Amino acid sequence: MVLRVAVLTDTLSPGFFFPVWCSYYGKLFGRSNLHVITYEGGPVIQDSTLGSVIRLPIPWDDNTRAERFADLTAFMLGAYDVVIRTDTDEFLAVDPAVAPDLRTYLETTKRPYCTARGFDVTQTMGEAPLKQGPLLAQRNLAYQNSALNKTCIVRMPIRWSPGFHWCTAAPEFGPVFLLHLKRIDVEVQLRWQDEILRHIANNPKIPQHTRDHYGFDRIKILEYNLGVSMRPRLKGQDAWYRHDFQRLFRDAVALDLRSGMYAGSFGHEEVLCEVPEAWRALV
Repeated sequence: MVLRVAVLTDTLSPGFFFPVWCSYYGKLFGRSNLHVITYEGGPVIQDSTLGSVIRLPIPWDDNTRAERFADLTAFMLGAYDVVIRTDTDEFLAVDPAVAPDLRTYLETTKRPYCTARGFDVTQTMGEAPLKQGPLLAQRNLAYQNSALNKTCIVRMPIRWSPGFHWCTAAPEFGPVFLLHLKRIDVEVQLRWQDEILRHIANNPKIPQHTRDHYGFDRIKILEYNLGVSMRPRLKGQDAWYRHDFQRLFRDAVALDLRSGMYAGSFGHEEVLCEVPEAWRALV
């Protein structure tokens, strides 16, 4: 029997990475299995090729989205074997030595859930602005960011914390990598931040730290990218596993009895990993 996979996301803008997200996961699992949440004040998405567009009559905020995706995931598991949940700028890739693509990998495993190894793909100094064509073919480097170690592939219902960083299942890694494209281009990042801030400006439920997260100006982003560009560089797929770094992450994770979440702390790895050739045409 063909594995039934649902892929879930939400969006405040039909532009930026949303079309890329639809194309990538649609090719793997079929666009009719993509399900999108939108919010009050957000875009009206009219795309009959998608499985569903669920428009919530409430504004976007991190707590709301975590709660509603937990509900939607449990619901979808009544019809699907696997549910994947990512943001529109998050793309899951598999170690090419294990499987040629994500669908093939999922067809070979019965694991109840998988925590992806999170990486920020970044525009380092000297790399040109993005142009038409595969995005990963235009960027060479990424770094491990444990805030992106997200449990985003499940065969069982779970609940997430705001931001989907923690959940009710302890982290369990496999050969799956979450490629986060927020930092892939400075100009795109600035326009995307402006769009987010415009949508959340009048929402009293949005805390200040969330507003600050989307408030970096051009100078701060360029300074950050300059610092990242100075990090040592590693080649080869093995560099992406970062076992010592992951061990520190897992050692800090513990069950919070009040929330039922397995939570810990985040960090950035101070090395850059070269994007494997096998991934450069993925996105």
